[in-house]
Amino acid sequence: MVKRLSPQAQDVLQRAFALFQRGEFRQAEHLARSVLPANSRNPMLLQFVGILCHSQQKHAEAVELFGKAIRLDPGSAEAHYNLGTALVSLSRWDEAVRSFNRSLASRPGNPDALRNLGLALNGLERFAEAEAALRKAAAAAPGSGPTHFALGVALKGQKRFEEAATSLKRAMALGQVDPAAVHECLGEVFFAWNRSLAAIDHFQRVLQARPRQLSAALGLAEAEARIGSYLDAARHFALAHEVAPDEPQPLVGLMFSRRSLADWGELDLLEKRLSAMLHGGAVPANPIRTLCLRDDPALHLKASREYVGRQFALPAEPGARPRGGGQAKEKLRIAYVSGDFRVHPVAFLAAGLFEHHDRQAFETFGYAWGGDGSPICRRIRDGFDHFVEVDALSDADVARQISGAGIDIAVDLQGLTGPLRSGILTGRPAPVQVSYLGQPGTMGAGWIDYIIADRFLIPPAEAGHYSESLVYLPDCYQVNDSQRAPAGPVLERDTVGLPREAFVFAAFNSTYKITPAMFGVWMRLLSRVPDSVLWLHCKDDREGQAAADNLRRQANTRGIASERLVFAGRVPLQAHVQRLQSADLFLDTFPYGGGATSSDVLWAGLPLVTLAGRSYVARMAGSLLTAAGIPELIAASLEEYEAIALRLATDRAALDDVRARLATARSSGPLFDTARFTRNLEAAYRAMWERHTAGEAPGTIDLGALRER
Repeated sequence: MVKRLSPQAQDVLQRAFALFQRGEFRQAEHLARSVLPANSRNPMLLQFVGILCHSQQKHAEAVELFGKAIRLDPGSAEAHYNLGTALVSLSRWDEAVRSFNRSLASRPGNPDALRNLGLALNGLERFAEAEAALRKAAAAAPGSGPTHFALGVALKGQKRFEEAATSLKRAMALGQVDPAAVHECLGEVFFAWNRSLAAIDHFQRVLQARPRQLSAALGLAEAEARIGSYLDAARHFALAHEVAPDEPQPLVGLMFSRRSLADWGELDLLEKRLSAMLHGGAVPANPIRTLCLRDDPALHLKASREYVGRQFALPAEPGARPRGGGQAKEKLRIAYVSGDFRVHPVAFLAAGLFEHHDRQAFETFGYAWGGDGSPICRRIRDGFDHFVEVDALSDADVARQISGAGIDIAVDLQGLTGPLRSGILTGRPAPVQVSYLGQPGTMGAGWIDYIIADRFLIPPAEAGHYSESLVYLPDCYQVNDSQRAPAGPVLERDTVGLPREAFVFAAFNSTYKITPAMFGVWMRLLSRVPDSVLWLHCKDDREGQAAADNLRRQANTRGIASERLVFAGRVPLQAHVQRLQSADLFLDTFPYGGGATSSDVLWAGLPLVTLAGRSYVARMAGSLLTAAGIPELIAASLEEYEAIALRLATDRAALDDVRARLATARSSGPLFDTARFTRNLEAAYRAMWERHTAGEAPGTIDLGALRER
């Protein structure tokens, strides 16, 4: 039986309630607790004290008090609601969901309980269920800004970005929400939606209100980096690093931005900080940026696993694949999934692959987003049996389409690059799933079974640093398009800004791939090869100008006149390949070398020197040179790299011999034979499917070894 309060206790509580209404929570709690010992079985009093504790952020005490009230009055909708709110504050989402459901069982349709149920479900990333609860709350109380805010979060979680933005803007208009929190959520929505300029605007608004908010500074820096505004990105990554000096994401972002500008002034200091973090067990937050920091496949795997585990809330360990259940088939259904079927290196490399598939044995599906209507985009569309644009669909909807189409093998052509939609394959809509071409290394994802490689690209000794099983193609991992236009006539050097008689070293990889050590080698080559110049690529914008100015200063500090550095701007691909012919020798970068760029160089007939390391990105050019039959241009050390380049720059006969062999490889070798590559890849798909139908787990597939049996 519940003991009724005495008149004296009621008077005390009235005074406590008045204090509560004025926001004087500590004094109110002191008064209320003074009558609690004599009334410890009064559920309303227990709830009141719990509310006072909750108002002072003492959420664990509030949970205990609400629990006692519920034991005394199990049917109280209010008590279950209050317990749920305290549990939400402690991020105890599962328990909060149960509490709100019990509250709603006693008081169906309560908009506050529905809203908070949605909040808890958002916390559990059960976004579809959260949406259902929040839409009921909005129907019951359409003027609630917090409800529309939570609904925006639920829609963002389902990657329904346009609807999410609408809900968040509605929340802002209705009020009763923190404007900075809404702007930050809008920034996250627009960033994930690949609307970087809008994301920048909203993150800037957050920083105007909260100048040192870490999440907003990072969000702003990431959006600026995505559009290449590295001067701004570096400033905001630096702010984030100042706020959180022990966090790897701001530091790695700062290093990447500075390297994109060839701003090496503090690079040694930042490298030491990163080394200390890594030694302490920290993991770089961005696996793609990690590729240019270290030639370390183990670190690359660790970074990818941590990233996909955080992004998708799934275990990143391999081996979670269902086995068996398939049947031998005369015609396999292959789906290629990518946001790069547009003016993008992946598109230019792979267009011929889709056209060359054997239509008697394979039925091809393209699932695409981000198309740009360009000729290459239209060509790729026409190269598929079925082409589906999925921009407006959620990842789950795309996965359902893939599953419904009976796809046998799904190929992720984008990986962790670009706007992230790897979530399409996390639920395994296809029995066999493959990473190819877009991700330059391991994805560290348990839902990807295989990675396409060759024995040079990923030596067997490094296989343990890949979460995927390796598929070794016999020639080269990289597809090339035999139908691409010829390089065209060699341009007069003065038309591309080069001196007529100089020996031209070219290094057109992105600026962030240039390290001080490699630049030092290039400067020594200029000093040892009279009348030589270094031809570099920098964009025609303020970032490109800043990078060019920094590289000129670096040349001067090494005793090389800045005039010996020549800079080229961006031009269309065909014009770029044509101008490459005006150079004498291409110099690759390390540890992140050129992939598609190396193909362009070799297609132009330009010899290329590379340094092969241990990681995927440090061996891409070497794979192409091996397939081209010119492995002697692959160095095993920086000293050997310099020696090879110097020999070719000073021995015209040796350089001419390499050029002649490259011309032969280009016309009749395997590197640019798309039909041959496609047959090899199709054989790999059949081998994958045979393992699946036999009930075998994914394992190494070596087509070269299979053919030798």
